[in-house]
Amino acid sequence: MKLAEHIRANDLDACSHEFDLALSYMSNISFNTAVAYFNHVMMSLLDDFSTTFTDDDTAYPILMDKLNKIDRQLPNVYMLRKRCMEFITILAHHQSINRKYGNELAADAAKEYIDKNYANPDLSLKMLAGMAGLSSAYFGKIFATQIGYSFSDYLSNTRMKKAEQLLRETKLPINQISEAIGIVNTNYFYSIFKKKYGMTPLAYRRTRSGEVEDIKSEEQDETTE
Repeated sequence: MKLAEHIRANDLDACSHEFDLALSYMSNISFNTAVAYFNHVMMSLLDDFSTTFTDDDTAYPILMDKLNKIDRQLPNVYMLRKRCMEFITILAHHQSINRKYGNELAADAAKEYIDKNYANPDLSLKMLAGMAGLSSAYFGKIFATQIGYSFSDYLSNTRMKKAEQLLRETKLPINQISEAIGIVNTNYFYSIFKKKYGMTPLAYRRTRSGEVEDIKSEEQDETTE
């Protein structure tokens, strides 16, 4: 049903156009038949979206009240249209809020998953989008809007913070630290770490431990790791 599609898109102008188009097809039928038809359409819409309502949802009784007012007591087509568009507007608003809340939950859940599973080298936007039942492109936008960072930036920042901690608090070799944060390619780890902190991982470790080493010597050591 096109009306349902427009409601999901929160496109009230398209809903209005679709409603008027349906009315134009009913010019040769009685007003009472038109009322019964649109009452059935609104009821079908409510049924289509029934799974989005909770037991304590305040929108549902309001919609039921609007539905009950689409009856043969309506004086004319103008009032029929008004009542139906009121119903559609409330339903579309409910869906918009419900979708936004659902998107926020999905993004927060993805963030928590990254925080706990950053060491998985296969962690990807596609994986998390699949878990949320959304396309990668759409989920990427949701994540960036809700979290404030793109998926790749957030994952990279999370891994770098953990790498920084391991460099300070352990004596693990650099290649093992790289693997521990989910980056299999050690050269790539060197590259992104230096880009973020302005120095290589080994130089960072020595700086934080208070050691003073010749930069050329550091680079030579790192090349042979």
